[in-house]
Amino acid sequence: MVRPYGTKLLDVLENNDGLGADLARICTNAKLPMLLVGKALGVSRYTIYKWFLGMPMAKKRNAVIEAFISKVAADMEAGRLPAKSPEDAKAYFNETKNAV
Repeated sequence: MVRPYGTKLLDVLENNDGLGADLARICTNAKLPMLLVGKALGVSRYTIYKWFLGMPMAKKRNAVIEAFISKVAADMEAGRLPAKSPEDAKAYFNETKNAV
């Protein structure tokens, strides 16, 4: 099973809007770890965590993040996600690394 996100983060998401919160919601629902999301988006796990909590992100990243959110949402609808294990999450990113 994929390690769950912490309760602090999940509590913050209930009252947060914006692109970072949208990214957090899709990643938590898809059970995608922050480390792998960070690698896919070219930033650190810590940066992903800060975005999830509502810290501002460079506007130049918006298009890539929006594309990532759309890809994950489509894969959830198609039944490819949520990840069932850490290996499943890694395999997902290995298969889709050039898709975003």
